[in-house]
Amino acid sequence: MVMMMMTPARSLAQIVHLLVGFSAAVWAGDIQNYLSKFEGSNHQWYPTSFTRDIVPKPIHSHNDYWRKVPLYDAISVGCISVEVEVWHFDGDEELYVGYDLSSLTENRTLNSLYINPLLEILHCQNPEMEFGNNTYNGIFDTDPERTLYLYIDIKTSGVPTYNSILSHLTPLRPYLTYYNASSNLTHNGLLTVVLTRNTPFFEVSLPPTSSSHYARYAFHDAPLLSLSEPDSPYNTTNSLKGTAQFSSIVGRVSGGEMSEAQKEKLKGVIKSVHDRGIGVRLWDTPNWPVRWRNKVWRGLIECGVDLLNVDDLWVAAEVGW
Repeated sequence: MVMMMMTPARSLAQIVHLLVGFSAAVWAGDIQNYLSKFEGSNHQWYPTSFTRDIVPKPIHSHNDYWRKVPLYDAISVGCISVEVEVWHFDGDEELYVGYDLSSLTENRTLNSLYINPLLEILHCQNPEMEFGNNTYNGIFDTDPERTLYLYIDIKTSGVPTYNSILSHLTPLRPYLTYYNASSNLTHNGLLTVVLTRNTPFFEVSLPPTSSSHYARYAFHDAPLLSLSEPDSPYNTTNSLKGTAQFSSIVGRVSGGEMSEAQKEKLKGVIKSVHDRGIGVRLWDTPNWPVRWRNKVWRGLIECGVDLLNVDDLWVAAEVGW
């Protein structure tokens, strides 16, 4: 057997390597031990820790009410926008949530799935505490001034459903974005309500009375393509977001890659809408194959869309922001 002799330099290097590896292992064990103890201590909790470590992302939770845990699933990955469809029936105070009549149940209502949970979360984020109670924190602990968009899609007759929505929003009014007619200013809140589909334009856009103190607590989802028209009635007094079908602007996409011409067209539309102070969301984006869908998402982000309309929240949260 041949014995190999180690030079002093090589021997010293190996000893240092072993010592560093040993100390790292000991330190890793120590810090894990400390972390496990900290998690069970009173030091871990603080008043607004409900959304601790959740980074908000410009994601719109499409048909959010379909999720296993509506609203909370979306918030857990940082979505700043959720969508709910509501139904109103004469003589019934509730607004029922679902895609069609066959999906409605008595316990799935706008109150139970969204209004009450949002109130509870905001109360948690703005607690009464020994160091002061004058906080105005939103949903996300990492970005307390960030608004959460609540899209409400009106499935039934516009005016009665709209009036019912306003009534249901009353408890949330201290937190809502609103337009003040007397000052002609829109005040940003911690929640912003956007109404779609059968929303009655006249009722939402104009004061119901001549009162100069009229405030609007809900806004239109403006049809994106109409915003380029000179006489478009949509502006920041009645609309804060505009929406269009993806194909109506971009057209067909091959291999998930928008062409440079398509990107330039989309950027031009987005710029013109942004110049009016309104944000952009595109729906019905290509959804299959998945790798194509993800490329489209990245392209939309690159072009400057404000809300990425998605079904797969968890993948979208990792697409790269």
